[in-house]
Amino acid sequence: MISTLKHLYGVLKWKIAKNTTRWQLNCICCPVCKSKMQHVDSNTRFNIVCCTCCGHATTSIQLNESELDILYDGLSYWQKDKGHQGIINFWEGNWDDFLRPRLESIYDHAKFSDISSKNVLEIGCSEGKLLHELNNRGHKVLGFECNKTLAEMGSRAFSLPIKGERFTAEKLEGEKFDLVLAYHTIEHVANVGKIVSDLSTATARNGKLVAELPIETIYNNPDHIHYFTEKSIQILFCVYYSKVEIVRNGFIDGKGDYTKSVYVIASNPTGMKYN
Repeated sequence: MISTLKHLYGVLKWKIAKNTTRWQLNCICCPVCKSKMQHVDSNTRFNIVCCTCCGHATTSIQLNESELDILYDGLSYWQKDKGHQGIINFWEGNWDDFLRPRLESIYDHAKFSDISSKNVLEIGCSEGKLLHELNNRGHKVLGFECNKTLAEMGSRAFSLPIKGERFTAEKLEGEKFDLVLAYHTIEHVANVGKIVSDLSTATARNGKLVAELPIETIYNNPDHIHYFTEKSIQILFCVYYSKVEIVRNGFIDGKGDYTKSVYVIASNPTGMKYN
């Protein structure tokens, strides 16, 4: 578990962020298109600024990865997130409804095939249930999950290689993957440009990325660092992939409300690196 001292420091930084002046907020540049941003809202943790060009919204202060880990640490976060979906534990509950849309995005939208064994990478893989399913279908899998407690439990439960740390391309030491997955993960990271660049680096020349991102115009989810629009998604992913398809989707959130989302199906990495 993350230490109490680190937790208190993170909370202090969030409070400082909530008291940032309006002038300072309006001086922030968009992390996607570098245009001007302006203050539009606040939630229980952060002030929110929104790009005047692509509509991308984000928190007024960009926390580093270790500070963000405070938000997602421990088993309780997983229990809260999965509980509203009727999931009880790693084996019991409404797992079919959880897995079905992800498998549809992989097999129907991305046209992934089980004819031969392939390398699959999932970042933000949580307990590893989806990787477990793909492993059972004959594929070699690897997961990254920043919640170390959850990663260790999932790795033991499913006998899978799940690394309890945040993903970077450097940690793969040049390994490439036929399928790269990121479901409801990119909105939680500090640097969206760096993470998409790293995902493209991990994608094999003939491989594909499948990512799901919520499309939110109300910024009341304090667990999210970024709030995407379809325009900001296109701008961001087209830097690092030459072919990007957006498939509209939706889901029921933790409060029982319908939230729009999109699947991003990307291929042909451009080789561009984040700088």
